[in-house]
Amino acid sequence: MIWEDIYLMEALPQVKIRGNRVELSEIEQTIRCIEYIDDVTVQTIKIGSNNELVAYVVVPDFEGDIVEYIKDYMGQCKPEYMVPSFVVPIDKIPLNVNGKVNKRLLPTINVDTLRNEYVAPRNKLEKDIVEAFEEVFNQEKIGIYDDFTELGGDSLTAVKLLAILEDYNLSAGDILSLNTPQAIADNINENNVEFDLDVYSIDSGCPLNESQLNFRHIWNFQMIMI
Repeated sequence: MIWEDIYLMEALPQVKIRGNRVELSEIEQTIRCIEYIDDVTVQTIKIGSNNELVAYVVVPDFEGDIVEYIKDYMGQCKPEYMVPSFVVPIDKIPLNVNGKVNKRLLPTINVDTLRNEYVAPRNKLEKDIVEAFEEVFNQEKIGIYDDFTELGGDSLTAVKLLAILEDYNLSAGDILSLNTPQAIADNINENNVEFDLDVYSIDSGCPLNESQLNFRHIWNFQMIMI
């Protein structure tokens, strides 16, 4: 029984998605739980150096956006990295003579659908971040609204990005939570507000608040009365 369990574990196809090992059959089983789904096969596609999930689904009768429906459903019951980046409705799953999925007959994927409409960097900071994105993802024409996670980013990619952007005050958590070059740039600007040295100096110090000013006035008055 133990050897059977080991054999089954080894037989299950696993892939690495954003640094996490995933069993494609687990994703297929979850999608099959959706009442509108007649059949499904989950495959992977290489984008840059990363694997992305593709779910080919047979949905004979569904009113609405089945792509968003499946992504929302998966997002509610599985981690983000197990949500397919692409959902492709097809008439039937192509099989070979052995009854296995014929991957060559599956529709090709347009990876550009992962990208938002291109918006160029508007300043040097955004340009630096976009160029860092393009380097780590090995892609061109990444815009300021393109999403780090949807491009295939993970914690390891975030570390590579930090190495390029070492001059800026960033953490891996910032990149993973903010996601887009535009949001990352805005965060850097907010966290790097510099004091105006013409106003604040070591000699003059920072301006006092209202309570401190009132106290100083009272103290000065008492000193005069002494």
